[in-house]
Amino acid sequence: MSSIVDSLSLHAIDLHYDYLGAERALALVQNGMVVSTFPGTQWQAALDLARVLSRALGQVVAVFRLPRSVAEGLHAGERVSTDEPAWTCMAQVRPSLLAGIEVEIWDSEMTTQITP
Repeated sequence: MSSIVDSLSLHAIDLHYDYLGAERALALVQNGMVVSTFPGTQWQAALDLARVLSRALGQVVAVFRLPRSVAEGLHAGERVSTDEPAWTCMAQVRPSLLAGIEVEIWDSEMTTQITP
């Protein structure tokens, strides 16, 4: 199974300094590994990157919401247990033969801010 983390040789994740006061963050996870994080308000950017990665890899990429304090300690390529209570799956993006990309959103807060 391919991993975007292996392909890009990412080494660290940086949450933008403009969002230091944000309480939540978003994380993209592919095959149990962290790919990237975003400030909690950046739904569209996180979902756009998940779409690109899912199409490129032909695999599911999930978008999780988590406390910023947890996200600050993450590194790209780090294996994570998304079963922890702090991790809430917001959306899954998967390749689809008919649609190209299929986006499944589970959070009403997210659907009011973005269009799949």
